[in-house]
Amino acid sequence: MPVRDRERAFSELGLPAYSSWDEVRRAYSRLVKKYHPDTSRTGDPVAFGRVLEAYRTLSAINERDENLSSIFALGEQAVSGDSPRERAFACSRLGALGRRSAAGYLQRALFDGDEQVAITAANALGRIGVLSAAGSFTEAFYCATPRLRAAIINAACTIGPFACFRPLFIEALREPAPEWRKRALRMFLSIDASGRRTNGRSA
Repeated sequence: MPVRDRERAFSELGLPAYSSWDEVRRAYSRLVKKYHPDTSRTGDPVAFGRVLEAYRTLSAINERDENLSSIFALGEQAVSGDSPRERAFACSRLGALGRRSAAGYLQRALFDGDEQVAITAANALGRIGVLSAAGSFTEAFYCATPRLRAAIINAACTIGPFACFRPLFIEALREPAPEWRKRALRMFLSIDASGRRTNGRSA
């Protein structure tokens, strides 16, 4: 969001730029009471609309900032939390947020020494649908336990049959579990030989 829009929104509410969220809420409440056509004798629908739009703008900024700080905090917890349970929980929450900016943390968590943390990270990466995880998936697959291998194949299949997953699907064809071999084979065969799906989108 352009800085001009942010500053205009603060100005509409009669606040200095970068006021706190509590100050924004108080100013909004005060101005709504002042300008709302149904609750004030001197109601001004135009001014009310500007106040409402300013509040929506600042609300979106606040929500985005909270998401970013939440992703950072959860990401740090996912890779360096004290207990495996705490790290797995953080990976799960990052996946539930659905933000691709969490992918770096989740890819690091794929190599956690605790199997459940790594499985949760693989599931979260599948939920987010990050193609850049293909290299990490393949690398982790080589040294993974059978349960983690299954989670990695499942996550890659969830993301889709893209050429970046070809090395992983080839490696998965050596998997002893027949259901995972079949799934990897189906995905491998789904990759368009002409390379139209190499970047994650059909041409």
